[in-house]
Amino acid sequence: MANNKFGILRKILKTLGLSQESTEETINFIHERISGNGKNGDGADACPPYLLRDHFLSPAELSFYEVLKTAVAGQGTLWYLFRG
Repeated sequence: MANNKFGILRKILKTLGLSQESTEETINFIHERISGNGKNGDGADACPPYLLRDHFLSPAELSFYEVLKTAVAGQGTLWYLFRG
């Protein structure tokens, strides 16, 4: 299905120690979701598990980030991470 696609992902999964079978199952799963061919257990089309947001950070998170930026004042670099 996705034999010629996802080459970098395939290499990463193999490097992480996934078997050939698990690697291909994972890539096929991702390919199905991206192409919109995935189905829920009830046979209905799968909805993406995410919503489009106007802003990456919530107002509270953005405020906290600005306070941290001021606190380090050029003494370091702040990276923000998110859980997905």
